[in-house]
Amino acid sequence: MTDFDKMTTSIEKLQANSKYTIDYNGGTVNEALFNSINWESENSLIWTKVKEEMDKLWLIIVAKMESVLVVNEYRTVVKKHTYSSGCS
Repeated sequence: MTDFDKMTTSIEKLQANSKYTIDYNGGTVNEALFNSINWESENSLIWTKVKEEMDKLWLIIVAKMESVLVVNEYRTVVKKHTYSSGCS
């Protein structure tokens, strides 16, 4: 998930059904980009709240990645254990 994806996801979570346009060329996602949004619907969001939500999304992504690593390590250990116990 890119920072731009995190920003748009955060906007939707904090202010559902928002309608807006934005010119994004793949640059940095920051307050200046957020402030350049052309809101077509009512907007009460501020950058700091959107950024906080983006950071939460990042933590969720990292936690999921760590869970996958733990599961993969567990499977590797179980697999090794199975092989070693089969030899006895």
